[in-house]
Amino acid sequence: MTSLNKRKSRLIFETCDIVRERGRYREVVVEAHPLHAHMRLKGMRSGFDIPWSAVWGLAVKTEAERIRREKKAGKK
Repeated sequence: MTSLNKRKSRLIFETCDIVRERGRYREVVVEAHPLHAHMRLKGMRSGFDIPWSAVWGLAVKTEAERIRREKKAGKK
């Protein structure tokens, strides 16, 4: 596996997730950079930069919330 800072080609991929924006459903496009990800919607120029540490933090919070909900459902 090659790290992002050693890649010679750009890493851009389109996800299967769809968001409604300006009256249309658009796929989420992710451009991977060494220190952050640039996320935008397909067909739009503007987007957002998010550091990889923030992606990790959100994943941890989501998993903790899922485990909490499962425990709560198991008690009922």
